[in-house]
Amino acid sequence: MHSVKMDEDEEKRWRLASEAGQKFSSLYYRAFDKPNRPEIPGFFMDTVVLLWNGNRVEGNDAVVQFLNKLPKCSTMLHSLSAQPVHKSLSGDRLLVLVNVFGTIKFDLHNTRQFSETFFLTQKDDLWRIQSDTFRFID
Repeated sequence: MHSVKMDEDEEKRWRLASEAGQKFSSLYYRAFDKPNRPEIPGFFMDTVVLLWNGNRVEGNDAVVQFLNKLPKCSTMLHSLSAQPVHKSLSGDRLLVLVNVFGTIKFDLHNTRQFSETFFLTQKDDLWRIQSDTFRFID
């Protein structure tokens, strides 16, 4: 196996992506677990696309409305991986791919395992979700 040495710019992109993914996920799931999820709208781009167990929802308002219909919940993250999307796909902007694995317990339901994948982009110096795919693991 041949390893490739990253240049300083690439190392910086990986470091920033890792930090952004960790920090963003911590804030997002804390907000997601709050009753009525009042902070959730600020986590999404206006043009966000959500795939929730095969249900496609587009646009910030529609995604927020969809998520607010879900029962109150408690999430626990077990693993998280964040990396920059290659420049050939993202151009000069930093686009971050975040993969999360954890458990979620909705009120009156059993605890379930889930996987969630975010594509994060920056807007107004804040990280926002551009694309979100959530799946229960059964």
